[in-house]
Amino acid sequence: MIGGARTFGHFARQLEAERIEAAPIVITILADPERYLDEPLAPAWRTIGMVNSLSDAARTQLVRSPRRSLYLAQLAAAIADGLPEAYPRVLRLQSAADAWKAISNAHRFASRYDAALSALDIADVRIANEPALAYDRAILAVARAITLSEMNRLGEALQVADGAREIFAEYQDARQIAQCDLVTGMTLHTLGRVVEARQAYMRVIPSARAAGDLHTVAAAYNNLGRAAADAGDLNASVDALQQARAIFRELDMPTETSRATWSIGVAELTASRFGSAISILTEARRQFLKLGMPEEAGLTGVDLIEALLATNARAAARDLAGTIVDEFRRAGLNERALQALSYLRETADVATPAVAHHVGAYLRRLKEEPALFFIEPGPQR
Repeated sequence: MIGGARTFGHFARQLEAERIEAAPIVITILADPERYLDEPLAPAWRTIGMVNSLSDAARTQLVRSPRRSLYLAQLAAAIADGLPEAYPRVLRLQSAADAWKAISNAHRFASRYDAALSALDIADVRIANEPALAYDRAILAVARAITLSEMNRLGEALQVADGAREIFAEYQDARQIAQCDLVTGMTLHTLGRVVEARQAYMRVIPSARAAGDLHTVAAAYNNLGRAAADAGDLNASVDALQQARAIFRELDMPTETSRATWSIGVAELTASRFGSAISILTEARRQFLKLGMPEEAGLTGVDLIEALLATNARAAARDLAGTIVDEFRRAGLNERALQALSYLRETADVATPAVAHHVGAYLRRLKEEPALFFIEPGPQR
């Protein structure tokens, strides 16, 4: 434990001063963080303020560049391992665990799930014997639950999230309880327990909003919209997704805004509101291309082709399929994806919307199973 109020105040002021000193250095590092991993660490960098600033920067960079995020987090962990013993032990361990959690996040975002869990193991071992850091261990547990859920280890994910929720309840931390409910909702949704998932998402929204955590509010609305669509409640789906998109826009998160727009378009397509779907999916595809996300733009385009075929706009569907083939080829994406898209282009004059839906479903599976063969759909009526 850190000593009394006077000692705590001393270190709080010191860490704030270190963060201020670290800020311009981190800006410089951001230009090429990988380079600094191979250079001797400057003695002036060996501060907790520097470690925490790099970990924060890694989190900020996560959506923009998972690779840069990983390098920043690795640099933070390297510095944490050499912090002076003049700092209280609990602060050194806490900052190291946070850096390893940032490493885990970067691996998870790049779908390197085993590496993500290994990083969390390292973080947890660092602080496991520190009773004062029980809250920090619960934070790590939330990250572990998210990773397990994405690995389809769903029972484990629910168990870990429940354990973390108990800790946060002891601390009366509504914000982190909302995070646990969000993970639980996502896991239940994957299990097909849609009613329970929607209930979990609904619990998240007031708690996260009261805590001022708009990002989690938006994520809950986004997932609520998807769950409502799976339950066939398409109007509720669109309403929730529009709420999510509005918040993502407010937070200046263009990638998530585009994903929400895409989901709204898919909901409109499912509801057979083809004119609206075409307009919305066209806009979502334009946004993804602007963001340099050809795979997402292509998947959105296949949904758009489904809507075009439903309105018998076959020439437009064929041309768009050809455009997506070219985009995927330039981006060096999976050759099997090119095969499926080429099939869609070649059959656009006679294909039903179900053919485009079949191709879209295959492309989504291909992201998880890169060696999956494309099987042409059977005769369509």
